[in-house]
Amino acid sequence: MSIQGKTNTVTKILTRQTANTPISPLKELEENPMINLSIEDYELICRNAMVKRMMSRTLETDVYKLTELCRNMENFKEYVDSTLQTIRERERAKKTPIKDLPQYLLNGMNTRTLSLLHIPDEILNEIIGKYQSMLKFKLRSWVPLKKLETEFLSANPNAIDFLSLPENEKYRNWYELSANPNAIDFLSLPENKKHINYHQLSKNPSPKAIELLKEFIKENPNSPIINWKVLSKNPHAIEILTSPENYDKIYWKGLSGNPDPKAIKFLLLDDNYNNIDWFKFSCNPCDDAIKYLRTHPEKIDWFGICENTNLKAIPIIKKKALEEKSLLFADYKRLTNKIYWRKLSSNPNAIYLIIMKIEDESKLSEDEYRSLELQYKIDWDALSLNSSIFIPFKKRKGAKSETVSSGSRLLASNPSKAKANSVPVLHSPDDLQSSLPSKNILRYGIPIDKLNWQFLVKNPKAIDLIKERIDYENSLPKEEYDSLPFKINWSSLCSNPEAIDLLDANQDKIDWSVLSFNSNAIHLLEIRVKYQLSLKGVVLHNFLNSIYTGQRISWVGLAGNPSIFFPA
Repeated sequence: MSIQGKTNTVTKILTRQTANTPISPLKELEENPMINLSIEDYELICRNAMVKRMMSRTLETDVYKLTELCRNMENFKEYVDSTLQTIRERERAKKTPIKDLPQYLLNGMNTRTLSLLHIPDEILNEIIGKYQSMLKFKLRSWVPLKKLETEFLSANPNAIDFLSLPENEKYRNWYELSANPNAIDFLSLPENKKHINYHQLSKNPSPKAIELLKEFIKENPNSPIINWKVLSKNPHAIEILTSPENYDKIYWKGLSGNPDPKAIKFLLLDDNYNNIDWFKFSCNPCDDAIKYLRTHPEKIDWFGICENTNLKAIPIIKKKALEEKSLLFADYKRLTNKIYWRKLSSNPNAIYLIIMKIEDESKLSEDEYRSLELQYKIDWDALSLNSSIFIPFKKRKGAKSETVSSGSRLLASNPSKAKANSVPVLHSPDDLQSSLPSKNILRYGIPIDKLNWQFLVKNPKAIDLIKERIDYENSLPKEEYDSLPFKINWSSLCSNPEAIDLLDANQDKIDWSVLSFNSNAIHLLEIRVKYQLSLKGVVLHNFLNSIYTGQRISWVGLAGNPSIFFPA
C-alpha cells in the first residue's frame, strides 16, 4: 500500500469513518450463520490451522476467506478493546455472539481494517498529530472552573482551545503556556509573542517551539533568558546548538545525552571530543551512541549505560554482567565502575539480566549480601514498578497438579496461615506460571515476597495480581488483616491508570486527592465533584476541615487532568 493509501486508511480509523468499501468477509456476515459466533469463538478457530480447515468446510467457505476474516476479526477485537472502557465490558463483548453486539460496536467492523502496527511510526505519528490538531476540546460542563488552579490549567495539553477564547483570558498563565507543547500555534500569534517566557519555551518539547526560539535568538543573540542547559538536551535544537556563534553557550553535559544522531556526530568531532560527559553519553539512547560505546568499551560509564533505554545497550551490559558473575565475591567487591544494578532494576529491557542477578544474590550469605552497597544490588522498589516483571498469561493443558500455599502467591505475608490455604500448582516452573488465573502473571524467577506493594500497585501490568491480593486481604478477619506487614496502598493504586475497575468496585477506599490526577478516572471524578459541590452548611464545614485530605478532590490535580476536556 502506498504512503498516501496508508494515510487515508489510518485517517478513517482515527476519525471512526465508515470505509468506502466494506470488508468483503465481514460484509458476508450480515446474511451468514457465522454471526452466531463470538470474537472468542473466532480466536479459537483462527489459532489452530486444523480447526480452521474443519470450520471452513462446516461453514461452506474456503480457507482463504476464513483466514482473511480472522485478520479482520483481530482488528475488530482491537476496536472493541479501544472503544469499551472497562475490562468487564470488553470481556462481555468478546463472549457475545456478533449478531447481538450493540450497533455502535458493529459500526467499527468497517473501520479498523488495518493494523496500525504495519504503518511506519513516523507516518503514524504525523497522521495522529495532524488529526489531534484538528480536534477542538471543550471543558466538561460539571467542572467548576473557578476552583481550578490557573497555572496547572495552562499546563494541561488539552486546555489550549479553551484558553484561546477571549472570555477565558483571565485563566491564562503565560509561564506555563510557554512550556505547553500544544500551545505553540497559540503562542505564535503576533499578539501573543510578547507574552512568551523564553526560559520556559526552551523546555518545550514541541518541534515547532524551535522556530520561535530561532527567531528570538536571531533578534537577541546574547539574551540571558534562553535556558541553554535545557535546550542542549533538545533533539530538535541541533541546528541552533551547532551554529558557531552558539558554541560558547552549549551545556556539554546536556548535549552528551541528546538523542539526535547529529548531536553524536558533532560531539565526536576532534574539537568537541574532550567536552563529552561519558555518563550522559552512556545514557544516550541514540543508536550511534551505542555503536560508538560498543567499539570503545573503555569509555563506558556503567552507571550511565544501565539507565539506557535502547534495547541495543543490553548486549553490552550482558557481557559485563557475565564477566562480573565469573569473579570471586572478594574480587567483585574490589571492582570499580561496575554495573549499577539499582538503576538497571527499572530497565524493562534488562529483565533476563535482572533475574540472573536475583539468583546470584540468593546464593550469597547474609553477611555478603549486607556488605554490598545499595547501588550494586537489586532495587526491589524499582523492580516492583518494572512492567517486564509480568508476562501475558497463556493457559496450557495436560499438566499434573499438586498443592502449594497461596501465601507464596499472595506475598507470603502470613506463613502460619499458608498451609491452610492451598491452590492448584503444576510441577514445572513454566507450568506453574501457566496455571495461575491472571492475564498478566509474574515471570518465573521474580520472588513476589520481595516486591514492594507500595510501588507494585502503581505498575499498570500488575492489575490482575493486585485484584488477587485485594480478594485475599478482604477474606481475612480484621485481626489477621491488621497484622499483615504489607497491605495494598490504596493511595498509590489511585495513580495507576489501569486500576479504574478496581477503584470503582472499592470507592470507599479511594484517595480522591490522588485520583484527581488520573486521566482514566474521569467518570468517577465527575460523581465525586458533584457530590463535593452539593455539600452545604455544617456538613461542608466538617468535610473541608477533615484531617484526611484523601476524601477531597484536588483542584490542582483536576486542573492538569487532560480528561476534563473532551473533543467536541
